[in-house]
Amino acid sequence: MSGCLESDGREQGDGNDPQSDDDANSSDEDSQEDMYPLIEPDPLDGIDPLAYDVSITSEATADSPLIIDVALTNTGEETITYGERRDAMFWTAGGDDDFSLYPKGSVEDQYEYDDGVWWLPDGFATTMDYQTATIEPDETHTETLALLHDSVDDAEELRALPPSLYFGVEFGYSADEDDTMPNGTDISWGFHLRLDEE
Repeated sequence: MSGCLESDGREQGDGNDPQSDDDANSSDEDSQEDMYPLIEPDPLDGIDPLAYDVSITSEATADSPLIIDVALTNTGEETITYGERRDAMFWTAGGDDDFSLYPKGSVEDQYEYDDGVWWLPDGFATTMDYQTATIEPDETHTETLALLHDSVDDAEELRALPPSLYFGVEFGYSADEDDTMPNGTDISWGFHLRLDEE
């Protein structure tokens, strides 16, 4: 899951070639475009006046799983209430049957590392209540999430990360003070997480 660099096959200059620096800069730019992991978000026009921003804060290593920040911003002029809050912030959003996003602050003392995979041996449970949040104009709510393999009975059942994962959420929001969630406007949004070149 570490970033990868691809060579463009050009020969290196000898230092006397006036194009050497330009070639090097061009090569660096090409390499940056080919680095993984990366985020490919869905279009935002369908969820206006809310807007998401997703960023990778740290890649997976033997010391830590891959960490993602999800930021939800109210770009409108009215106060908005949304729910279910945890769904909107991608709590336990699943990329497939085995890997999900978990709130880092709630699981960082629980996850373990086995054979190159970060996972939750004891699983993760949330309360059954319906939670909402209120977001003011220009305010941003941010959640820090860890990408983890879901719980399995035996570590031998863990499987490697696929080349890409898609995480999607559905929730509702309203700018009407008289609305009680889950009434309101339903929206859905998601993003692809590319972990390697397919």
